[in-house]
Amino acid sequence: MAAKANGEACGECGGRTYLIERRGDLASARVCPCSEACPVCGGRGHILVEKEGTFSKKVGARTYEVLQPCMCTLRRKRVALFNDVQMPGVMAHASFDNYRAFNEAQDRGRGVAMHFAHQYVKGDTAKNKGYVLSGPVGTGKTHLLAATLGHLVLEMGVRSRYVEISLPPTTRARR
Repeated sequence: MAAKANGEACGECGGRTYLIERRGDLASARVCPCSEACPVCGGRGHILVEKEGTFSKKVGARTYEVLQPCMCTLRRKRVALFNDVQMPGVMAHASFDNYRAFNEAQDRGRGVAMHFAHQYVKGDTAKNKGYVLSGPVGTGKTHLLAATLGHLVLEMGVRSRYVEISLPPTTRARR
């Protein structure tokens, strides 16, 4: 979490270190000004970390240093990934926190979406089966999808794409 000098979370991003805004027809993310200057790497984009590993049984465990991307580099990459999602601008501020369920079914839907997003394991196709939401227009299905995508992309670095698939009215009437 990004914090001000007095230890409080940033008033603009709430400590998330990024902002999501509507830009025309699409939602757009950017790094919050509170996080542009990185105190960890000094703007280099990478840090030296100490790791331990065993390379041979004879020598045993050894510590070594390795260069890895700093959190500021990961944040910039995740912001760029979010901007590639092509999420509709009307969904720019959709989150699990601001979703309002008006009945038990909608609350269950939020639970399903949150569980999927928070239990998602990057690269584990056996575990990440997805979820299905159904219901009438205006019940929050798109809001929950946008909140899920936002979490997966910005918090976990999962590459995603928002694709709207709607049946033409004449096709729906024949079903």
